[in-house]
Amino acid sequence: MLSSVIDTADWLLAVPIATLPGQDLDLSDTLLTVALTPTLGGAPIATASSEAGTLTFVPATDDVPPYFAIDLRVADRTWRIGRPTVVLGDIKRHPDPGNLARTEWVGRVELKVHPGSDSTGLAGGGYAPVLIPAQPYENRLVTAPLMIGPQGAPGALPALPPDASTKTYTLAAVNGALTWV
Repeated sequence: MLSSVIDTADWLLAVPIATLPGQDLDLSDTLLTVALTPTLGGAPIATASSEAGTLTFVPATDDVPPYFAIDLRVADRTWRIGRPTVVLGDIKRHPDPGNLARTEWVGRVELKVHPGSDSTGLAGGGYAPVLIPAQPYENRLVTAPLMIGPQGAPGALPALPPDASTKTYTLAAVNGALTWV
């Protein structure tokens, strides 16, 4: 389910990051950016960056996994809509702040924006109320979590059996451990 916001309010978002067990993730000393754009295209309607203090990496604590805090103030947006619209934003990491062309994709934020009742773009009423669950991230609206972790096969592969050159084996997870069967 998409997280919902209204176009006439501040968007204070928490984007949880799901990491692999035992994996430490720290993106606090790197330049991060995001630009939200309607799915039908066009210019970005809102941008945030760690440089401006509007996109922050928050490390994990005992109770809360790591997440991105994104602050998009209504005062910085003139974009208003007349009907619910989906917007997307790719969070990017810039490992070399001197070379902004070099970027690494971290994940995608997806929001459904509803016209606020005080929106100049609202042509008429009739929309269902927006209900949101309790928010555990310092009163920020929680989005779907990002999955961050190494790509490819999980962990090191076990050694092949000695007769692997004459027999066919399949890699399987048996009781939580990778093994050849």
